[in-house]
Amino acid sequence: MFLKPGDQVSVADLNKGIIIQSGNDACIALADYVAGSQESFIGLMNAYAKRLGVNQYNLPDGTRS
Repeated sequence: MFLKPGDQVSVADLNKGIIIQSGNDACIALADYVAGSQESFIGLMNAYAKRLGVNQYNLPDGTRS
């Protein structure tokens, strides 16, 4: 989506951006919006997986090689 700091984008548009290959910026923006930071969002994902009883999983970071 080529978002820049300060851009205002609806959650609906971020969701659309997530499904395209170059939508990593949309994922980061949504994580920041939902949890305040990427690290906090990871904590939320881990807590949710634990509540579901998922013990072994891999959540790749699409922004790193």
